[in-house]
Amino acid sequence: MAGIGFQLRRILAGNDYTSTTKAYLYATVLSAGPWLSPVVCLVGLGIFYHLVVSYESMTMVRITVIYTYIFSFIFTGSFQILETRYLSDIIYQGKKEACLPAFVSIFVLILPISLFMATGFYYFVDMSILYRLIAVSLYTILCGIWLGMNFLSVVKDYTAIFCGFFIGALVSFLGAIGLGRVLGIEGFLLGFTIGQFVTLVMFLGKIMGEFSGSYSFSADMFRYVKIYPELLVTGFAFNMAIWVDKFIFWLPETGVKIHSLFYSCGDYEGGTLLAFLTVVPSFAIFLIRVETGFYEKWRLFYETLLNKRPLALIRKSKGEMIDSLRNGIFNLVKIQAPISICFLIFAPQIVGFLGLSPVALFIFRIAVVGAFLQAFLMMSLIILYYFDFRKSVMQVSLVYLVAHLFLSYVTHEAGVRYFGYGYFLANLWCLLYAYAILTKKLDNLEYITFAFQPLPTL
Repeated sequence: MAGIGFQLRRILAGNDYTSTTKAYLYATVLSAGPWLSPVVCLVGLGIFYHLVVSYESMTMVRITVIYTYIFSFIFTGSFQILETRYLSDIIYQGKKEACLPAFVSIFVLILPISLFMATGFYYFVDMSILYRLIAVSLYTILCGIWLGMNFLSVVKDYTAIFCGFFIGALVSFLGAIGLGRVLGIEGFLLGFTIGQFVTLVMFLGKIMGEFSGSYSFSADMFRYVKIYPELLVTGFAFNMAIWVDKFIFWLPETGVKIHSLFYSCGDYEGGTLLAFLTVVPSFAIFLIRVETGFYEKWRLFYETLLNKRPLALIRKSKGEMIDSLRNGIFNLVKIQAPISICFLIFAPQIVGFLGLSPVALFIFRIAVVGAFLQAFLMMSLIILYYFDFRKSVMQVSLVYLVAHLFLSYVTHEAGVRYFGYGYFLANLWCLLYAYAILTKKLDNLEYITFAFQPLPTL
């Protein structure tokens, strides 16, 4: 994503409000588009649903979409991170022609599995056959979108990504309203699904148009399962950790059975998901300002190593790299902290406007602080990946999963006055843990870099 960040910085070079707005709008969609666009679409549908369907139908469609996004994201998480590593390697090796076979291969292998999984789940859902077919299609489409995102990142075409999510969300909204009026609940879900299918088609067209090569199946990428097993663990553990608190609050004590296998805890889901929207600016700023600035110093540091420069110069480059990272994060905190504080101050008005309960207001305020910590936790893991500290990222991800699961359960059992504290404490603990690992690694970076190089054979 740093490559896209550099392109967005060129837009900022215009030094006018239009260029600035355009750059940060692109950055927002690129960094948060996969989950931001459906959330915005659902909010819009939640306002206008009464024109076409009943409240019960809207609730069923909403929980279907939420389940689909959560489980498609968890399922594809391991493969997304494996894709990232494989694509990075072949691009570095100058083998860009291998991208298209890799794209074809992962789609051919993973999408049938996702189709099978969704079919197995919806077999036990007591809805019409048409509704279940649409839901299965939506799950498969979303898996395809997640798997295609990394290939678009290789292309570095931020316009295609932005347009894909924007047009898809717009078609989802208009389609749900239009078809819901004609077909009821099935049309409401079908319209939303068509919009996501438009996004997928736009992504596929861009990928196949950009990459040259054969459409043959290649098993090269799947060899990385043996080479980098920690990536599979990390991808699953971290994505599961993000959502595991929702599973806890779907338990009978707090969860409400919407229909068949669908449960929901509206106060908790609404409070935490709304809170995560408050840190969207930090992801955009990180992409444009922090990551790109750090990348320049990171690359300079490794160039001094590869060119066998004097130790003093290597240490100087390392110091500049660390200073760049610290200054970037500090500046990001100075921007995001006031934004989060404003949301805390105006929380009653925001929650009241959205029609949420006082319990959701209480959870939202705690979750705003938790989301602030979670954003910086995710950024810490990105920095660890820059140095290829894969096992460290896996350790943090596993700790995050266990901590979030345990603390969410404890606070769930403790009662409503503690709801949201599990989310906050898990993010606080794991951010401190990730920071401690990152600090220790950076302090000993020269030793780690040299000591873990492969020894030449005699």
